[in-house]
Amino acid sequence: MIFQIKINRCLSVVKKFFSQSLIFIFFLFFICFCSDSKRQPVVQKGTIDLSDWNFKEDGIVKLDGEWEFYWNKLYTHQDFQELDIDPDVYVKFPSTWNGLKIKDKELSGYGYATYRINIKLNKRKQSLAIRSQAQATNFAIFINGREVIHSGKVGKSETEAVPESMVKVAYLPPISDSIELIMHVSNYHHRKGGIWMQIFMGSHGMIEKQASNIRGIDIFLAGTLFIMFLHHLGLYLIRKNDLTSLLFSLFCIDIFFRIISTGDRILALQLSLPYEFVIKVEYFTFFMALPIAIIFLYYTFPRNGSVWINYTFLFIAIAFCIFTLFTPVRVFSYLIPIYQPIFLVGCIVGLGMLVRAIIHKEEGSVIVLVGFLIMLGTSVNDILFTHEIVKTGFIAPVGMLFMIFTQSFMLSRKFSKAFFTIENLSLELMKTNQAYSRFVPNEFLSLLDKKSIVDIEIGDQTQKEMTILFSDIRGFTTLSENMTPEENFKFINSYLSRMEPIISQHNGFIDKYIGDAIMALFAGTADDALKASIDILQELKQYNLDRQKVGYVPIQIGIGLNTGNLMLGTVGGKGRMDGTVISDAVNLASRVETLTKTFHVSLIVSENVITRLQNANDFLLREIDKVKVKGKETSTTLYECFNADPPELIEKKIKSLEFFSEGLVEFRSENILKAKELFISCQKICPEDPIPAIYINRCNEYIARKDVSNSGIFSIESTISDNPLAMVVDDNTSILQFMEMFLSRNQFDVLLAKNVGEAIQKYSLFLPNVVLIDAHISNVDSLDIVKQIRNLSRNNPPKIILLTQKSDIDREKEFYALGVNTCLPKPIRAKQLLKTLTALVS
Repeated sequence: MIFQIKINRCLSVVKKFFSQSLIFIFFLFFICFCSDSKRQPVVQKGTIDLSDWNFKEDGIVKLDGEWEFYWNKLYTHQDFQELDIDPDVYVKFPSTWNGLKIKDKELSGYGYATYRINIKLNKRKQSLAIRSQAQATNFAIFINGREVIHSGKVGKSETEAVPESMVKVAYLPPISDSIELIMHVSNYHHRKGGIWMQIFMGSHGMIEKQASNIRGIDIFLAGTLFIMFLHHLGLYLIRKNDLTSLLFSLFCIDIFFRIISTGDRILALQLSLPYEFVIKVEYFTFFMALPIAIIFLYYTFPRNGSVWINYTFLFIAIAFCIFTLFTPVRVFSYLIPIYQPIFLVGCIVGLGMLVRAIIHKEEGSVIVLVGFLIMLGTSVNDILFTHEIVKTGFIAPVGMLFMIFTQSFMLSRKFSKAFFTIENLSLELMKTNQAYSRFVPNEFLSLLDKKSIVDIEIGDQTQKEMTILFSDIRGFTTLSENMTPEENFKFINSYLSRMEPIISQHNGFIDKYIGDAIMALFAGTADDALKASIDILQELKQYNLDRQKVGYVPIQIGIGLNTGNLMLGTVGGKGRMDGTVISDAVNLASRVETLTKTFHVSLIVSENVITRLQNANDFLLREIDKVKVKGKETSTTLYECFNADPPELIEKKIKSLEFFSEGLVEFRSENILKAKELFISCQKICPEDPIPAIYINRCNEYIARKDVSNSGIFSIESTISDNPLAMVVDDNTSILQFMEMFLSRNQFDVLLAKNVGEAIQKYSLFLPNVVLIDAHISNVDSLDIVKQIRNLSRNNPPKIILLTQKSDIDREKEFYALGVNTCLPKPIRAKQLLKTLTALVS
């Protein structure tokens, strides 16, 4: 019922526009073809009385009416003067002689004849002109015995006659009293013969103006269509998947050639082309206009047409064109009466497509329908005019132009909407790119020599020396236990939102967030990274003041810096990939950050950073230790940067710096007692400094062991251990705390991860020896973590332990098939866990 109501509404809209279109067509006819207010005289029995007609005031006269007709005779003015000649018949003018009966004999289109009228004028001499449209197929006009116009050559046989179909204008000398107008007409080249187009008489100026206006309109219409053709062809060349633009351009150029080959025949006039060629162009354009229009409608409203209908009309039109191409005019001109019903059927098909498009509420269908109805009305007029039913003239090109304007308007709306959509999409894309840049920094893309994230592919990589910054909040696990998940996220975001701008201001970018930790990269100078670290610690002071104001405890962070060559690239699979950094330099930067907890300072940098500083004097630095990195023979010197310390602490550290430096030299020279004295002197100057106390303890331990064979390597091994690295992935904070405590006590270094993203990030950075994964993390398929880890480390895969439950027993074969080394059931048994870990990493 509702659907029927919608159909009725659509049909009412169609009826409304149909009626409005008919009114418009009627108005168009009225403007173009209605006569002046003064009734025009007509030719009666071969005579027209213009004695009361003032050409300057009353305008141009159409010489329509009853003309004398003499079949197969070419009489001259002298013949009519000397002989008593009666016409064979009075013929209706304009009209063809096809079917006219002379002495009970019906005429065909081929032959020759004489037309004659007498024109009565007033006594006043007037400068007159006549204008004849194209006739079939050659003619000559004589005024009072003198030839004033000819088109082609009139002949009494096909070989003698020369066809031409052109508009002709003749300017007459001043004439008074009367005019005898004789026309000789012959036709052997077209199916229709005779005077089938109007002849006009008027003053010189008016006839000239009429000819100029009509030709100007044709030129305007043709020029407009050609511009439309170029415009829409250009649109198609820019966007070749839009066939509507191509089809519309073809329709425009088809009507363009039709306009310049009909009417005043601008094509023949300007290029002096043969008669037959011009007529063939006229017929080609008529035949092809229909299939192009129907196919255009099909691609504009594809739901409402049929492909086989398109091909049917196209093949028919091509067949008619081929027949026209290989036959003379007198043969192919018979195609028009055959094609006209096909044309009307095609118009009805197109009308049906548009009605269905309106019912389906297709955009622009109503606009196209209005233009289509006007074109249909003008086409029907031309068919009726061809059959001599109406006397309006050929106006189909005007109707087609109007249809083209409406469809062009529809396409313009379509393109405008598309451009508006593109603008919105561009704005959305810009927002999306800005959003993506928060996940994949623009600096990361630049380093990979990529303009956009869409250019990123798996395996893209580059190598570059950069400074790596690691930052971590001290005791975050304990801190987070006292907060709800919402409070956790608010806390982390409030902290990170203060630190991220500082890194950007110093020409760095955050490569990734690892829980509460930050990993940032600086492609410029090492000075940028060190200045950023100092500013982060300064900002932390203000952040802690703000936290204290609302009752929160202050936090502490540690920052580690290292410079070295690293590889940036993408890892993952087709469905999910991520950017990562692979390098020993990254691992060292992370380990340096962990040493801030050991030395109880906020900022430690490696000697790789120090050697690359351009303005080292801008920073307060002191050497604090030498460490040997796992797997490396050479040691790395570590420095504390204390620019961000409180002013009084900075002053004390500077005063004690000489004693501390001498103490390090003595300690490494195994002068332990001397070194201890120097460190004690440092402690007296600056009791708040934790590092002298660390070295005093080392000295005491050294003395207690009395192992004089030990050298500075003692301090190195005590700083960075050679313990295996284990990563635990679980969303249960209590389990993570237990595993961290248990593994640390049993000589394992520990990484903790609460979710997939954190686990993959930490794994790609630190490459742990063994990974323990809970099989039942909330909202996550733990096997997906296993797969991603295996993909990241195909050459040197880690040992993987899956922490399962009793319900997982049946799936253990599946676990092992994916690369899990062993499954341990919960609750975890400490001895069994330790035994399994020891066996896997030994």
